[in-house]
Amino acid sequence: MKDVVPIDPTATADLAPPRISEIVLKTSRFDLMRDWYQLVLSATRAFEYDVPGQKPYGEDRAVDFHRLCFLRIFWQFPYTEVLALFEVPDLRNVERTTGLHHMQFRLASLDALADRHERLSRFGIEPYKSYNHGPSTSLYYEDPDANLVEVSGPNFESEEDYRTFFSSAGFARNPAGVPIDLAAFIAALRSGADRRELVRLPS
Repeated sequence: MKDVVPIDPTATADLAPPRISEIVLKTSRFDLMRDWYQLVLSATRAFEYDVPGQKPYGEDRAVDFHRLCFLRIFWQFPYTEVLALFEVPDLRNVERTTGLHHMQFRLASLDALADRHERLSRFGIEPYKSYNHGPSTSLYYEDPDANLVEVSGPNFESEEDYRTFFSSAGFARNPAGVPIDLAAFIAALRSGADRRELVRLPS
């Protein structure tokens, strides 16, 4: 048995941090999940591996799939952001287990967030929770496999204001924020309400 080496969380502080490049979900509802994410994220279907009757690609956990699909969200070489789906038959949903909690995708503005919500509503895709977290406003969706997907927009127009909020007493008191009435929020946004007041958290 190997000796346990204590973790030093600062040991890589001098290295440039990586960017999220790929999130991979395993599913037994491959087609439905692929189409859902392509719609929700406006993603480009960059690559798909699908050979009828194909046995699992490999026995190792890292490559144990029947089909795969890469949905490209962002590309700026050498960085790319991809949501990948691996088809693994006969999976079951099991609540209260370890694993992925949720994933967040950021839009450029609250207007873009409202636009996307309205577009998705046409397809019956509705958030089950909507929150003003303080630095951002977020809509939480469940994908067809019940994974939690957060789509958010920034509450501040400048990086300086955004960073300042993180060091504020208000954020320290309530980092989770508050639920919002999404319909009322979007109506106020569209009517030209003062955005600073619209996203201000209760004291």
